[in-house]
Amino acid sequence: MRRISYIPIAIFLTIFIWSIFFGLSASHTQAAKEEAWHRLRETGECSTCNLIQGDFRGWDLRESNLSGANLEQANLSEAQLNRANLFRANLVKARLNETKLQQANLSGANLSLAELNQANLQQGKLERTNFTGASLQVADLQQGNLVNASLKGANCRQANFMWANLRGADLTDTNLEEAILSYTDLRETKIGENTKIDPKWRTLQEFVTNQTEKDFTKADFSQANIQGITKDNRDLTGVNLEQAYLFIVNLQRANLSKSNLTKAQLIYTDLTAANLNGANLTEADLSRANLTETDLSLANLTATKIPLKTLSNKWHKVWKILNQQLQQEDILSGQDFTNAYLKGVNLYLKKLQYSDFSGADLEAANLKQANLFSANLSKANLKNTNLENVYLADGDLSGANVMGANLSLANLTGVKITGTNLELANLCGAIMPDGTKHSCN
Repeated sequence: MRRISYIPIAIFLTIFIWSIFFGLSASHTQAAKEEAWHRLRETGECSTCNLIQGDFRGWDLRESNLSGANLEQANLSEAQLNRANLFRANLVKARLNETKLQQANLSGANLSLAELNQANLQQGKLERTNFTGASLQVADLQQGNLVNASLKGANCRQANFMWANLRGADLTDTNLEEAILSYTDLRETKIGENTKIDPKWRTLQEFVTNQTEKDFTKADFSQANIQGITKDNRDLTGVNLEQAYLFIVNLQRANLSKSNLTKAQLIYTDLTAANLNGANLTEADLSRANLTETDLSLANLTATKIPLKTLSNKWHKVWKILNQQLQQEDILSGQDFTNAYLKGVNLYLKKLQYSDFSGADLEAANLKQANLFSANLSKANLKNTNLENVYLADGDLSGANVMGANLSLANLTGVKITGTNLELANLCGAIMPDGTKHSCN
């Protein structure tokens, strides 16, 4: 009798059974996906759903709950996800090009190797979000909270991080070429040698992380976000802080001479005994700064918001003159205006007798017919200043710059002129120090 082999039959049956099982499993998985997609579209609720490789291009998913959802390799390009909850969602290799994600919660989400080119993530909650290796070219992350987020190796070329919080973020090997980093908080960020970033922002990151040994004189910190740091006694000569935002910064006894603080905001910034000699404070907001014993010599206070009650009488009056806020009761005679910035001011007909303007900058100022009897203008800058018909008898012009000044009809009887070249000025009809009248030839 011929013996029958059952082995091939058993193998065949096993394969057949498994194929049925996997077929049923795949069908079940697909059905589950379709059910999840339907639920997402209808209700916006799909927390922890498996939406892997799903195609949601252009879907309106505003305010949807996708926390913990698996969206790996999903296509969400041009979808609307404003204010959506994607907390700890898996978006590895997902496509979110031109996707709207304003105010969305992506905290703790995994977006490694994802595409977010031209995506809008304004005001997004992005704490501890993983963007490792992601593409964020031209993405908008303005005012986003990226505290401790990972952007390691990400391509953020031309991305907008204005007013974003990147404190503690990992920017190692990140491409930030042409990225907008104005007012971005860069404290404690990790920036490596291979990080592609404008030298200006690299220097700022070093400054806000308190690298005390580095020289920051003449550094460009325009439109910088500088918060909660201590830089007391530091030499910051010539630093550009135009339109910068300084909040609770300790600059006690710091040297900020010749710095540019035009339109800067110095909120609760401590400038006690700081040196602001020659600084430009035009339109700066120092209304909540501490200016105790601050040196404001030759500082430009034009349109500066300043705590006037804390200023000395001298600098209060300088501010009033510069900003045309003088009152009738303001006395200008016998006052201390040494080293004051008074360029272009109008002091026509003012009573300035016995006042001290030594070292002051009065370039292009109008002092026509002013009473400057016995006033001290030694080493003052009087270039192109109008001093027509002034009464300066017994005054002091030693070492003053009078190039181009109009001193016609001025009374200079007894004036000290040591080191002053009056030939550079218009002296037509002026009474000279020796009492003679100057010709008009």
